[in-house]
Amino acid sequence: MCTGATDASGDTAHVGPPSREAGFSLIETVVALAILALALGALYRNFDSGWRGVRRAEIEAEALEVAKSRLAATGIETPFVEGRQSGRTPDGVTWEVDVRRYVPARAQSAEVNAGTVGKVADAYWVTVRAGRAASESAIADPRSGSSSARVELETIKLGARP
Repeated sequence: MCTGATDASGDTAHVGPPSREAGFSLIETVVALAILALALGALYRNFDSGWRGVRRAEIEAEALEVAKSRLAATGIETPFVEGRQSGRTPDGVTWEVDVRRYVPARAQSAEVNAGTVGKVADAYWVTVRAGRAASESAIADPRSGSSSARVELETIKLGARP
């Protein structure tokens, strides 16, 4: 039982050891705020990483569409000309098309060199690179350390018969 003292207004005040139910101490409050700050920081990093991943996927999808359209146009809208062509879309996607003549291993044999080469359609290696890059050199080397999203498609296409 706690003895009480009466003040001037007649109310009784409790005198004695402080109660454990009086509230949080300063140390408990600081620890709780530190835990809350760590949790919010981790949550922010996860959301930020997720949004960056979504943006990168959007850029890669856009680059893939440009690469597919350039690959489809090669040999139809643009003729098979050995070498490189490059350009930029109005949306800022840089693309590059590399066309090389395809020479099968059997083309080295004497029977092919004897006159059958001109009777078959020519084949071409077509490589298309597309993406958002800071410079043309960054898109030319897909192994560069740049964080920009790039795609590369490669196929063999047949040209018109002679």
